[in-house]
Amino acid sequence: MRQAVPEHQVKEGKEKGSWDPLRDRFGNHGGRLYTTCLSCLVLEAYYRHLPIYKPAVPGLPESENGSPPFKAKENQRNTP
Repeated sequence: MRQAVPEHQVKEGKEKGSWDPLRDRFGNHGGRLYTTCLSCLVLEAYYRHLPIYKPAVPGLPESENGSPPFKAKENQRNTP
Protein backbone atom coordinates (compact mmCIF):
# COMPACT_ATOMS: atom_id res chain seq x y z
CA MET A 1 0.00 0.00 0.00
CA ARG A 2 2.76 2.46 0.82
CA GLN A 3 3.98 2.18 -2.78
CA ALA A 4 0.63 1.94 -4.57
CA VAL A 5 -1.08 4.86 -2.83
CA PRO A 6 1.57 7.53 -3.61
CA GLU A 7 1.77 6.32 -7.22
CA HIS A 8 -1.85 7.39 -7.73
CA GLN A 9 -1.36 10.84 -6.20
CA VAL A 10 -1.87 13.74 -8.62
CA LYS A 11 1.57 15.15 -9.44
CA GLU A 12 0.74 18.24 -11.55
CA GLY A 13 -1.78 21.04 -11.91
CA LYS A 14 -4.05 22.69 -9.36
CA GLU A 15 -5.00 19.32 -7.88
CA LYS A 16 -1.34 18.47 -7.11
CA GLY A 17 -0.94 16.48 -3.90
CA SER A 18 -4.47 15.09 -3.87
CA TRP A 19 -5.97 11.83 -5.11
CA ASP A 20 -8.42 11.59 -8.00
CA PRO A 21 -11.88 10.54 -6.76
CA LEU A 22 -12.64 8.80 -10.05
CA ARG A 23 -10.05 6.12 -9.25
CA ASP A 24 -11.76 5.23 -5.95
CA ARG A 25 -14.78 2.98 -5.48
CA PHE A 26 -16.61 5.52 -3.32
CA GLY A 27 -14.95 8.65 -4.71
CA ASN A 28 -18.06 9.68 -6.63
CA HIS A 29 -19.93 9.93 -3.31
CA GLY A 30 -17.26 11.66 -1.22
CA GLY A 31 -15.28 13.59 -3.82
CA ARG A 32 -11.64 14.65 -3.88
CA LEU A 33 -11.45 15.63 -0.21
CA TYR A 34 -12.82 12.24 0.91
CA THR A 35 -10.43 10.31 -1.32
CA THR A 36 -7.42 12.40 -0.26
CA CYS A 37 -8.25 12.07 3.45
CA LEU A 38 -8.58 8.30 3.26
CA SER A 39 -5.37 8.00 1.26
CA CYS A 40 -3.53 10.02 3.90
CA LEU A 41 -4.95 7.88 6.69
CA VAL A 42 -3.78 4.72 4.92
CA LEU A 43 -0.27 6.16 4.69
CA GLU A 44 -0.33 7.26 8.33
CA ALA A 45 -0.21 3.64 9.44
CA TYR A 46 3.18 3.26 7.72
CA TYR A 47 4.75 6.61 8.45
CA ARG A 48 3.49 7.55 11.91
CA HIS A 49 2.93 4.43 13.97
CA LEU A 50 5.77 2.31 15.31
CA PRO A 51 6.25 -1.16 13.85
CA ILE A 52 5.62 -2.93 17.18
CA TYR A 53 5.16 -6.35 15.61
CA LYS A 54 8.29 -6.20 13.47
CA PRO A 55 11.09 -8.32 14.95
CA ALA A 56 14.33 -6.56 15.79
CA VAL A 57 17.20 -7.34 13.43
CA PRO A 58 20.76 -6.98 14.78
CA GLY A 59 22.83 -4.39 12.95
CA LEU A 60 19.92 -2.29 11.60
CA PRO A 61 19.44 1.28 12.78
CA GLU A 62 16.71 1.71 15.39
CA SER A 63 14.57 3.67 12.89
CA GLU A 64 14.37 0.59 10.63
CA ASN A 65 14.12 -1.98 13.39
CA GLY A 66 11.20 -2.99 15.58
CA SER A 67 10.23 -0.61 18.34
CA PRO A 68 12.67 -0.41 21.24
CA PRO A 69 11.63 -1.88 24.60
CA PHE A 70 9.71 0.52 26.81
CA LYS A 71 11.66 1.92 29.74
CA ALA A 72 9.70 3.99 32.24
CA LYS A 73 11.50 6.97 33.70
CA GLU A 74 11.23 7.77 37.37
CA ASN A 75 9.11 10.89 36.76
CA GLN A 76 6.71 9.00 34.45
CA ARG A 77 5.64 6.30 36.90
CA ASN A 78 2.16 6.45 38.34
CA THR A 79 2.40 6.75 42.10
CA PRO A 80 -0.61 6.53 44.43
